[in-house]
Amino acid sequence: MTYTVEGACACHIGKVRLNNEDNFYFDSKILPPVNSGAAEMLSMRQLLMHPVCFAVFDGMGGEKHGEQAAYIAAKTLAEQLRDCAAAPSELLTASCEIANDRICVRSAECGGDRIGSTAAILYVHGDHLWLCNIGDSRIYRLRDDIFTQRSQDHTDALFGARKQSPMLTQHLGIFPHEMLIEPYLAEEDISAGDRYLICSDGLTDMVADDEIALCLRECDCVKNCVDSLMKRALERGGRDNITVVVCEVKRWDKGGTQ
Repeated sequence: MTYTVEGACACHIGKVRLNNEDNFYFDSKILPPVNSGAAEMLSMRQLLMHPVCFAVFDGMGGEKHGEQAAYIAAKTLAEQLRDCAAAPSELLTASCEIANDRICVRSAECGGDRIGSTAAILYVHGDHLWLCNIGDSRIYRLRDDIFTQRSQDHTDALFGARKQSPMLTQHLGIFPHEMLIEPYLAEEDISAGDRYLICSDGLTDMVADDEIALCLRECDCVKNCVDSLMKRALERGGRDNITVVVCEVKRWDKGGTQ
């Protein structure tokens, strides 16, 4: 069976932050290292005879160049997708490892100020999907009306810590002598009607999972999903930068999509 994928992406600075530390990879596009978010919503549609990739990166470092870490991660993924012929899992792992090394170098150049980034990546080809994440940017799936988180949060909540803002235990920008990064990797089949959401915590800190699920169920297209989720995060205060990517898998035949 052949599929198409339709996607939409938005990135907003939010209502509180003075700079945007989020970045993304969408339809071969990334944001520049210094930006105020995306000027408009992006959208795409592609037949899955060729791979398609979506990703969200949330930089850390505040006014001390966290946006540079997210940009390095996004640029590294773009380079790997263009130049690397490895299998998807190897490509995604390599992208994280190379980005980690480059962010560590940039941290040293910043006089020792630590910078870092999360990563949440979907790679889709044929009838399979590979996902990779490190940190707390999330990937969700809606399939047959069942909403589940497909990524794995790398926070101390996993070890029983109970606090309002869990601390990251993994991210890009960890020096090798401190810890080896371990991105979460998974592979799964795709199915017509699947909707995937990739987002930074600017969305998930503002909007509860059950409300996110309702939006994915009720919106008639991916653009409206992105628009609705972004509006909800901003209405709740928009305390952080917000990046939202929604994609939907559809069946394809010679007569078009179904």
